[in-house]
Amino acid sequence: MTGQPGVIWDFDATLAERPGLWSGCMIEVLDAEDPGHRLTRQDLAAHTGTGFPWHAPQHPHPELCEPREWWAAITRLLAGVYQRVGYPPERADRLAAGVRERYCSTGWRVLPGAHEALRRVREARYRQVILSNHTPELPDIVARLGLGGYFDAVLTSARTGFEKPHDEAYRIARDALEPCSELWMVGDSVRADVHGPERHGIRAVLVRDEPPAEPVGRHAWSLASAAEYVLAGA
Repeated sequence: MTGQPGVIWDFDATLAERPGLWSGCMIEVLDAEDPGHRLTRQDLAAHTGTGFPWHAPQHPHPELCEPREWWAAITRLLAGVYQRVGYPPERADRLAAGVRERYCSTGWRVLPGAHEALRRVREARYRQVILSNHTPELPDIVARLGLGGYFDAVLTSARTGFEKPHDEAYRIARDALEPCSELWMVGDSVRADVHGPERHGIRAVLVRDEPPAEPVGRHAWSLASAAEYVLAGA
C-alpha cells in the first residue's frame, strides 16, 4: 500500500472537552434565562441518556445531514427534557432554542497534551483527521480552539449521517486519508474508538487516564503516550 500513514482522532474527551456536556449547557441556559431556578445538572442529565443520534448508531440519519434539520431534531429533544423537569411546553421550547449558540460557541477547552501530540504526529508526516459523533459546527469549534491546522479533514456525524461505531463512519474517515500506508485511531471509547476501527483493520489506541473497564490491546494514559504508540508503529 502506498501513501502516507494516517491517524483518525476522536474529539470530545480525547482532544478537547466541554465540562458538563449537554446537561451542563442546559443549566447554563437556565442560569441566564431563569435565575433562581433550583435544578442541578444531575436533574437534567437523568433525561439526556437517550434520544441523541449517537445513542442509536445502528441507524443512519441522512435526513439530518443539514444543520437546520439536525438542530431541529436536537432542539425538540432538549425541549422535552426541559418539560420533564417542570417547564411548560412554550417556555421549554424557548429554553431549548438557546442551547445551540451556547453549546457551540462557549465552554470548550483543549485537553492537556493535545497540541504537542498532534504536532509530533504531523511532523512525522502522518496525515490526520477527526472523526466524532458531534454537532454540525464541529469544524468551527476545532478551528476556534486552534487545532484546525493539524487536520486534513474534520468529520462530524451530524454531517455524514453515520455515528461511530457504524461501519460507514470508518469508511468515510479512511477515504479522507487515502492513499494511506497504515492507519490508526485514537480515542476514549472502547466501543467506538477501539472495537469499531479494529473491525476494519485499523490499529487503535484507547487514551484514558484510568484503567479501561475491559481489556484492550493498546491503552495510553495520556495523549503523549498515544502519540508514542502511533509513531512506534506497534
